[in-house]
Amino acid sequence: MRTVLQIPIDKELKVSSERLAEEYGFSSLQEVVRVFLNQFSAKKLALGFSAPGEFLSFEQEAILTERYLEAKDNLAKTKSYSLKNSRELIKNLNS
Repeated sequence: MRTVLQIPIDKELKVSSERLAEEYGFSSLQEVVRVFLNQFSAKKLALGFSAPGEFLSFEQEAILTERYLEAKDNLAKTKSYSLKNSRELIKNLNS
């Protein structure tokens, strides 16, 4: 059985949200709300409140993820050392 959920919102909010939904590949704003409600009702969605700037934007997260994967790949290609103490580290650095 289906039902309709009506939520009054500002037109600007609706328009900007529709644009963002399209950018993320959703077919409609309604689809975004359905996905959110499904995740929320299944307790698979963490909600929290924080001060502005405490979370990364999607773009920032993508950049950091890319840098992490690049660093991880570079580390895998690099010769690693197992050192017992700082003297061995200095000796290794000087060689």
